[in-house]
Amino acid sequence: MAHQTGIHATEELKEFFAKARAGSIRLIKVIIEDEQLVLGASQEPVGRWDQDYDRAVLPLLDAQEPCYLLFRLDSQNAQGFEWLFLAWSPDNSPDDLSLAGYQKHLSSCAAPAPLTSAERELQQIRINEVKTEISVESKHQTLQGLAFPLQPEAQRALQQLKQKTVNYIQLKLDLERETIELVHTEPTNVAQLPSRIPRDAARYHFFLYKHTHEGDALESVVFIYSMPGYKCSIK
Repeated sequence: MAHQTGIHATEELKEFFAKARAGSIRLIKVIIEDEQLVLGASQEPVGRWDQDYDRAVLPLLDAQEPCYLLFRLDSQNAQGFEWLFLAWSPDNSPDDLSLAGYQKHLSSCAAPAPLTSAERELQQIRINEVKTEISVESKHQTLQGLAFPLQPEAQRALQQLKQKTVNYIQLKLDLERETIELVHTEPTNVAQLPSRIPRDAARYHFFLYKHTHEGDALESVVFIYSMPGYKCSIK
């Protein structure tokens, strides 16, 4: 065991590590003395690892001295018992190294990582992604929340979008016939999207968004509903 600055473990500590592999030790405290990693303290198991955790760990946290703690779990892998490596600094709170703090850390690791604004936008795009796998051949196929049926041209356009032979669809409501009509399927890129939005009428847009995220090439179908303020009625 070597510290990143080049500080090495004493022979005594190395021998104790070897002994601990057998499972007779629950916790090892390592401190730095005279530019060496030395054995500061140890604890033997009494109960299960979660029963021993706070009893073994918390009393060894010195408010004046940083240290390393190696805590043995009861679980094993191909190399033997699994261990937790804990780095203590007086700048930290003992609560961070308590059993409750460790469990909170596990929950945090399992939760989604905090997102940047760009990642949040991408997540919203995925949430709004249209599931074109739903049958578009049905005569009564509707957009979510609408009772108006799709006209055949609109159905065919959605099928083409599913097959990726078109990358953009614009639909409109025919309020007289109470149907959803195809406006056009002109090829469109991201920069052209704003120009596709009419200033005097509401529209439904489906856009095949090709992009990369964390090195992965993605193709997401984005649904956009555009409404030009108060210039048209809502039905």
